[in-house]
Amino acid sequence: MSQTQTEDSLWPGLSGLDSRGPYLNASKCGHCGTVMLGQRTRCSRCWAGDKIEAVAVGRRGRVYSRTVIHAAPAGYVGPYTVGYVDLPEGIRVFAHLQAGPDTPAIGDEVQLDIVSLRTTDGQALTGPRYRRLG
Repeated sequence: MSQTQTEDSLWPGLSGLDSRGPYLNASKCGHCGTVMLGQRTRCSRCWAGDKIEAVAVGRRGRVYSRTVIHAAPAGYVGPYTVGYVDLPEGIRVFAHLQAGPDTPAIGDEVQLDIVSLRTTDGQALTGPRYRRLG
């Protein structure tokens, strides 16, 4: 899995970019098949540590739930939408969702983008955001 990582990420190491587009970094256990978000050295299900492989996940998913945040913390522009997205790899992630008239509804299929989410000390910080497919 080749990847590039920008230094302006809100969560360093969470996402990458390859020829197929953005993805989330995950680990897969070679013993039990569990997929876990982030780079792991041990399986969270069976505790095996000798067969953990890096995998790309989260390019697409389906919105499980969502809400609008009206009281935005410092650095964020409100209101903005967040929600849980179910990934086909068996993980449910909490992420930003595209706002505005194209905001994904519960049940919509979505695709991952890496976009500017927050500004800190004048620097834009990027992170995962899902947008509706179609």
